[in-house]
Amino acid sequence: MTKKKSRRKPTRTRVPAELFRARSESSNVVWPGSGSANTNVVLAFLYQLQLSQWWPWAELERATFRQLHEIVAFTADTPLYRERLDRAGIDPGVALTPASWQQLAPLRVHDLEPFVRHGPIAVPTSHGPDAPIVWRDGSRKPALRRPAITAFFDAAVRMRELQWHGRDPGGAVVRVDATHPGAPGSVAGRDGWDTALGCLGATANRVVLAQTESPTAILAALRRTGADVLECSSAVLATLVALAPQTKMPPLRLVRVHGETLDDALRAAAATAFGARVRFHLAHALTGAVAFECGEPGALHVQAEHVYVELVDAQDLAVSPGVTGRLLVTDLHNLRQPVPRFDTGWSARWGTPCACGRGLPVLELSPGPTA
Repeated sequence: MTKKKSRRKPTRTRVPAELFRARSESSNVVWPGSGSANTNVVLAFLYQLQLSQWWPWAELERATFRQLHEIVAFTADTPLYRERLDRAGIDPGVALTPASWQQLAPLRVHDLEPFVRHGPIAVPTSHGPDAPIVWRDGSRKPALRRPAITAFFDAAVRMRELQWHGRDPGGAVVRVDATHPGAPGSVAGRDGWDTALGCLGATANRVVLAQTESPTAILAALRRTGADVLECSSAVLATLVALAPQTKMPPLRLVRVHGETLDDALRAAAATAFGARVRFHLAHALTGAVAFECGEPGALHVQAEHVYVELVDAQDLAVSPGVTGRLLVTDLHNLRQPVPRFDTGWSARWGTPCACGRGLPVLELSPGPTA
């Protein structure tokens, strides 16, 4: 008797009807939305991401190294990159492996000046126009660029995050941000998931507050807008939670923490104070989204279709499971000005597979600032 194969049931998340209702560009076609070219690109990426998130890591890794090999082959004729490839003993004509990739020396901020002097590489027109990379402090130095296709991938993984959280794009959001503070104090605009929501018919009221705003001003903005989402650093969140014993907190659906690690005590306190789910989002200027949590708190999933993340020791070699290492990140699709194996300065170790069943690797960040 043949034993019937078991099938893994995907985790089901309630997704608001508005979430993937694209703004239609065709007259008299309102649903399903016939989106713009940019919208269609993002949604096509998202469809693939919804499938690949269930792949086992071995399959994701094979796909990752095929894409990394494209970067190696594309840059091999550029002297700046060819010199680094030769030093690492990487032959662009030979399939790339984790062992050969690890021979490339990691790059830090002070190593980027030669890339700035060299300037961007000409890419196929299908990669779209490029844009400057804005660093965490709001500056554009080192002056590096990335093509539109990387922004599309970033938007797609952020839309995946929207889906994981069941986030309603029609709701208001208050964002407290050191990089793009409002002036004076706040500005109205789109939701805080950047270009992701530009693909959707529903827009949201967004209030952006400077990191220096008082907790009272932040709480007032939440009440004034009726926001159901707060985006802030863990430091800001801690100051707000400290007021909970003497101040009635506005109810929220989601608190999205960025920029720093989030400890369990603060997560629990914030969940109690606001009656909300509290989730962490990790991003870097060079790549956009790096990792974020699914419905399981603490499960920080690497967005492996968008970035390649490595954890290395003092000799720049991969660490064993459970061992803390330095986090390196590579954008898989920036051929305009690639920065392979960039050392973020973050520390992390590999976590255990998430209960959600996704094959995306799980990170456990070490305490301390991340960006």
